[in-house]
Formats: sequence, C-alpha cells, structure tokens
Amino acid sequence: MQRTVTRLACTKLWSKILSVELVQQGSFSYRSLKTLSELGTKEAKIFYKAVRLMCRFNEEHSGRLLTGLYKKPTLINIFSSSGKVSLNLNQFGLSYTHLISLAELGLIHQQEIESAPYNSKDTLKLSQNKQSFDVVVKQKDVVFTYYKLTPSGYELSRLVNPPNDSDFINYLLRDFGDLLSGNYDVTTKA
Repeated sequence: MQRTVTRLACTKLWSKILSVELVQQGSFSYRSLKTLSELGTKEAKIFYKAVRLMCRFNEEHSGRLLTGLYKKPTLINIFSSSGKVSLNLNQFGLSYTHLISLAELGLIHQQEIESAPYNSKDTLKLSQNKQSFDVVVKQKDVVFTYYKLTPSGYELSRLVNPPNDSDFINYLLRDFGDLLSGNYDVTTKA
C-alpha cells in the first residue's frame, strides 16, 4: 500500500511540473529535474520540512532557512556571548544531518551565510509561507545567519505548498525579541 501511495505522490508531483512547463516553458532546469528524479521519499520529506520553515525578507524570491541572529561584537563586548541567538530547528523536525543531506543533494548551499549588518531602526518585512509581519531592528550591526536555497532548490520549492506554522513563527519572534521588535501580529496574505 505504501508503494502505491508513493507512486501516487510522485505522479502528482510530475504532473504538476508538466502543467507548469506547458504554461511557461523552461520553468524547471535540467539540473532541477535530475535532482528531483534522484530524491527518495525520505529526502523529499526532509526538503518539505525545510521549505515549511523557509522565510523571506522584504520582496526576495528565494527563501532563507534562518539559523540565528547576532549583534556584531564591538571592543566593549568582544568577549561577551550575549546578543547571539541560535535557532533550534531540530525541534521542528529539521536536524543538522538533514541540512547536510539537503546540501549534498544540491538543494541548499553547503555553507551557512551571514547577511549584511542591519542598522538600528531598519524595518524588515519577514514572510513565512502565507504569513508576513514587520520587524524593526533594535540595535545597529545585527546580522542574520541562514542557509539559502540553490537555484535548483528554489525551483523545486515552488512545487511545495506547506501549511502555515504558527509555532515556528512564535518561536522565531520570541527568540529574536532581544534584537528585533515590531508588529508581531501574524497576518495571512490573500
């Protein structure tokens, strides 16, 4: 029975790709299709979890899998560990070994990336799936750490329509509360 369910899910996925390609040719690269053909059920579930936790800043298209936030050290607080917040994605079903698997498959970049430093009072529109909210940076030189989707990962992420995860958003906003403030009323996009 599981084999039938897996085949049905794969058939739906490939039919979705075909329908997108019929409307707009070249939507999926050969590399993305090859990666998708090599994905097993386990890897597909891991990728789904990653896409479910992806966030976007302002109007960017590709997503960021946020892993932390910190204030750049100054001479005064260079040896202090305060101001650094790491997110525990494992409690949402995405462990570090899962991130390594996604990187090996070419769906996310292998290195964790740091954003450019944000200044005090910079406003960011943070979106997660169909929810968005505005945050204001409280201090200067605040840096986000994250994993970014590769071009293939981005193309394939468009096939996934995950539900909103209010637990993750609440966790994110609570842990980032020392360095960010703002409108935490989570809104749903139309």
